[in-house]
Amino acid sequence: MRRRLLLLLAPLLLLAACEDLFSPSEEVGVRALPEAIAVHNGSDRPLYTFLVSAHIQPLIDWIPMICDDCGKVEPGETRLFPVDQIIGASSGDTVVVHYWRAVVGPGGVVPGEMNFRRVRLSGIAVD
Repeated sequence: MRRRLLLLLAPLLLLAACEDLFSPSEEVGVRALPEAIAVHNGSDRPLYTFLVSAHIQPLIDWIPMICDDCGKVEPGETRLFPVDQIIGASSGDTVVVHYWRAVVGPGGVVPGEMNFRRVRLSGIAVD
């Protein structure tokens, strides 16, 4: 029973701890935690993300999208992406966190400028 309770509370405690990881002035924050990558959106617009292991990235073909199921991080939110849900990631890997915002283009809402951050799952930022 205690273990089950701990498993249920662990994500909430981890998310609460994430709030101290990011400076209020950070527009986009990326941190590696023991079991997840935390992505913080300090801006006033939604942020869309795609996370993948650096060694798998050259082998896949993907495009940025604008949808609620596309790794969306709401303004002011810190979202945890569990390591076991990141494509190809395992302990010690470097993960590439791609991120972008929606912009209004001639054909409607489209992905805007793409950026990325790399972070090592050991918690050491690469760049």
